[in-house]
Amino acid sequence: MFIYLLIVGLTIFIGLTVTFFILIQNLLKKIEIYENYIIDFKNNVQVTLEKMREIDKEGVFSTGINSETGLFESNDPTSQIFKQLSDLIEKLNEKIQ
Repeated sequence: MFIYLLIVGLTIFIGLTVTFFILIQNLLKKIEIYENYIIDFKNNVQVTLEKMREIDKEGVFSTGINSETGLFESNDPTSQIFKQLSDLIEKLNEKIQ
């Protein structure tokens, strides 16, 4: 009787171990997918910010007064977009590392 209980207990233990192993593998795959999504999103935001800066510096609205930042990036109301994108990139960098 004692051996029978040990066999049943061992069978249940092995079944639970295999089940948990499969669950953990699936969860790790999902985490990797989400990590890749966040990294891609951060890269897209960074590229968008760089393109906006490039357009702002080289575009029609660019002035010779401030060549490092374009007119829109240095202007208070419109510079908020640039600041928000920069803040978003910084937050994403903190989350990734």
